[in-house]
Order: sequence, then structure tokens, then C-alpha cells
Amino acid sequence: MQSQPPPKTGNRLRLDIQSQLPPYHMIDLAYTESKTRRGCLIEVPWRTKKPGQMFTLTCQWEDGADLPVWSLYEQSGEDSKMHWSKPFGSADLQLLYDMAAMAAVDADGAKIPDSLKAKESHKIEVTPPPSPAYAPPPPAPGSTDFTQGPMPAYNTPYGGYPPPGYGMPGQMYPPPMPGYPPPPMPGYPPMPQQMYPGMPGMMPGMPGMPGDPNAWMQPGMAPGMPMAPMAPAPAPAPPMPAPAPAAPPPAQTAMTPLLGDSGVFKRIDMSLISKTQTLDLGTLLLNAHLIKQTTLEAALKIQGMVDDGKIDPEIAPAALERFHGEGSRIDNYLTGDVLEKMRDKAKNAPPAPPPKSAAPTPAASAPTGETDKPAAPLKKGQKSPEEIQKIRNAFDLLKQAGIITDTDIQTAQTVLRKHGGDIVDILVSAGKFDKNTFEAAHIVRPLIEATLMKLEQAIIVLNYCCRSRVDFDTAIDEMGWQNPRKLRTDLNLEK
Repeated sequence: MQSQPPPKTGNRLRLDIQSQLPPYHMIDLAYTESKTRRGCLIEVPWRTKKPGQMFTLTCQWEDGADLPVWSLYEQSGEDSKMHWSKPFGSADLQLLYDMAAMAAVDADGAKIPDSLKAKESHKIEVTPPPSPAYAPPPPAPGSTDFTQGPMPAYNTPYGGYPPPGYGMPGQMYPPPMPGYPPPPMPGYPPMPQQMYPGMPGMMPGMPGMPGDPNAWMQPGMAPGMPMAPMAPAPAPAPPMPAPAPAAPPPAQTAMTPLLGDSGVFKRIDMSLISKTQTLDLGTLLLNAHLIKQTTLEAALKIQGMVDDGKIDPEIAPAALERFHGEGSRIDNYLTGDVLEKMRDKAKNAPPAPPPKSAAPTPAASAPTGETDKPAAPLKKGQKSPEEIQKIRNAFDLLKQAGIITDTDIQTAQTVLRKHGGDIVDILVSAGKFDKNTFEAAHIVRPLIEATLMKLEQAIIVLNYCCRSRVDFDTAIDEMGWQNPRKLRTDLNLEK
């Protein structure tokens, strides 16, 4: 039974609180209510298994807007933060539901929708070949099976009939044609002295010719007389060398299919044979919780578009930075007009400033003998204590704004110790914030100290910069606020 909305009073409509992820029909209900009640804020709340934690999905369709704006909020005790806020139409409600499920799956153990589950691979069934209509009987004990050695197997003269000597009822040779010898009679092979009609006889001494049973008798002796002493038997011939072993079968390659006992093709997993272990960079960043699944999918999609020539490599970083939250659907947002604006912006962008030359140290400018001990120079990539303190102050503001957490900073420090680099660049690459948001955190710090901006206002500006990927001045102008940096030019505020 679908949930019925409460009475339509006021400019806010809150549905019943669910004990788990709400069903899909409640999302559809919120969309219908927002369409009929323009400007009304529709809330779909639900609790999780974690005490004090609750998610709220809101929908608001303003007058004159083409689509409603959906936002996902999370409340844990006294802390609250917004996960995302985007417009979605009726055709994208399933995607919206999947995004809400992915955001809350770690919190309450909600099931991932079936549309996001990996499909099981289907095995290729192979039907074994049919057994032959005739199978020869097993060889007698002590006999030799010549079909298993290097000699070829005996070919029957007529297809579908057993070889001579295995007469079976109802299976006899067809009548011979004129001019051909008659078929062999039972008792094959014939006696050595008997030959087939029309075949030449065997000469004495030919290989395979049996000896005469009366050859041992002396001339003039009658059959049945005692045998004369025989000459000693010749020495046995030396044993023949064993035949060379057959050549081994060709080695299996990575794509060679193998047929198992169950008739299913199997493939050799070459990673089990490899002596070196490899780790994909995207998997590393994803398992380290530095990037989200949607960011990884968007990056892979952008990489494929660059390989196909659909997007220029120069504007690929800007496209990923702006639409990284769309996942594998990022190509739907990279229309011709958007790409053209990115190309113009890349062409008009000022060149990168040259690296600053290192300022001479007091030890270098002072005459010899006037300094007690020169200051140790900073290593390449090492930051000064002033720069480290500025980064800490910026991180404090970003944590108060709910953009990053202590866990994000600790994870970035772990990656920094293993692979090196800059902690700010690591968090930017992980998609936690962008350069504009980090610079905005540097800007609002002296404004708060000079009482030109309240902490609550600074948090709003930082969240706007992070969501819209714009700098501080652009965010102030788009929100319609008065820029405090332009009011007090005498304070020498950081730009």
C-alpha cells in the first residue's frame, strides 16, 4: 500500500519517517507532490541502524524551473551535512534512488539495488560428441593393442561394418561386384599354404612366411621317424632400441580453452602463474576511500572518450573536475556547447607562472665569519612552518564546513607516507574538494579574524564553492552577497 501524504498545509510537506531505506514508490510520490505544489519542500526521511543517525531526501520544484531539485542530507546526533543536491526529472528517478541507496548503504546496511549488482557470467555448455555406432571388443589378455602404438589402426574396407573376423548377425558385407575377389570366409586368416584366388603366392624366405613343418626331416626320412640331433640355436639378436617418445602437445596459451570433465570450457588464469603482483591505480584509490565509485567511472569514461577522439586531452581534466559526480553518464553532459566553452576557457587561460627563485638566506648574504651557524635549507618539496600552519587552518575550516573529515586527512597522510607527494593534491585527486575551495578556505580565514565575515557565512561560501566548482569571488557574486574583500582594501587580504 502506498504511503499517503499528510494534509497539504504550509510550504513544507514531511512524509512518514521510515525505519530503513524507503521504497521506490515514495520517491515517485514526492515527485508528484512537488509537481502539483510548486515551491513546496517535500521531505522523505528514514532512520538507520546506527543510533541517532537519519537521512532526509528533499524535493522542491520552484516556479519557472524545468526540473525539481533533489538534496540528500545526513544527520548524526548534533552534526549534519549535505551529500549532494542536483536536479532530476521523472526519467532519472531510478538513478536518483540508486544514488541515495549508495550513500546510505554503509550506514544502515541497505541492499544495493538489483540494477547495480554484477551479473553472473554464463558458462558455455558443450555437448559431448556422440559415441560411435560400433565399438570393438577389448583386446584379449596378453595381446598387444596396435592402435595405441605408432602403427595406424586397421581401416575397415566397408564403412559402418566391423573389421574381418567379427561377424555379427545382420551386419554382413554387401555382395561383391563383378571382377572383385569374393569376401573372406569365416576362419580368417587362411592357412599359410592357402592363398586368395587371383593373389600371388608367397615365396620361401619372405618376411612373415611360416616355415615348413617337415623341414627338419632329413632327405629320405619318412614322417614319424625319430628326429636327428639339432644344431645349437643361434644367439638371440640384441634388443631393438625403444622408440622415441612422442612430441609433447603444444603449450596452452592464455586464450586456449580447456574442456573439463563436465563438458564446460575452462580458461587458464595467467595471474596465478605470474610471479609479480600488480595493483590497478583506480582500485588502490577506491579501496583507500580517497575517491568514490562515480569518480572512478567518470575518469574511465573520459579516458575512453580521449582514446576515441571525442574530447581533447587539454580539456579532459576540466570536464572531469566539473562532472565527476555523474559517473559513467558523464558523456551525456559533455554536449557540443559545453565542450566549446571549455575550449575557449582553456585558450584564454593565462600561462602558468614561472617558479619562484629561492630567496637568498641570511647566511649567504652575510660576510664570512659574521654568522654563528647557517640555517638549514629546505629540501625540495618541503614546506615551511608558516605554510604548514596555513594548511592546518584551511583544513579546520573545511572540517567545520563538513567537506572533509579527520578520517580523510589520516587516509591521505597514509598515502603520503607510502607514495610521497602533497597532501592537498592527494585530497584534490580523491575528489574531496578542488583547488578553488581550498583557496577559498585561505581567503575566509583572515576575513573571519577581521570580523568581516561570520563563521556561518564562511561555511555557506565554502560549500557553495565545493558544489559549484567556482572560486570565492564568483561564489559571492552568484549568491548576491557583498564582497568583503572589496570593502576593506587597506587590510591587505590574501588573494
